[in-house]
Amino acid sequence: MAEQGRLPRESNPLPGEKPGFTGSWKKTDGTYPETGEANPLPIQAVQMQSQLNDLKTLITATNDRLNQTLDTQLTGSKLQEQKTEVDAASGVVSFAENIQAIEIYNRDTADGVFTVNNIDITVPADDSFQATVGGTPSNEVSVSGSTSYIIGRYA
Repeated sequence: MAEQGRLPRESNPLPGEKPGFTGSWKKTDGTYPETGEANPLPIQAVQMQSQLNDLKTLITATNDRLNQTLDTQLTGSKLQEQKTEVDAASGVVSFAENIQAIEIYNRDTADGVFTVNNIDITVPADDSFQATVGGTPSNEVSVSGSTSYIIGRYA
């Protein structure tokens, strides 16, 4: 430990040179302790520590809220019917009601053309399509080019 008000000097200077000052910092009592692995510089980023504490508080509050019962509400369309190629007759899949919204998953290795409400929709192989569909209202989907698919009618 250095004397009060004096900076510590190195204990092993090069021969013939004046000893340099060692790494140190001033304590509140006016002394300059030497720094090292056992006594590192007292660096504190106050703003970062404050932000870290704020984040810890936020994470704790979020975790507490997630551990409680959460009210949920589904919005949007509900699946009304789902059909596959097994349900098709001569390349036409019929649903109980007119189609307003549809999802098509083309499971085939070839692109398929699905005619919905008189609108041709090309769905690439192993891909899906979902949309609200206008056109001429119909309860049928004509399929060409694909032999394996899933079609869902939503309301």
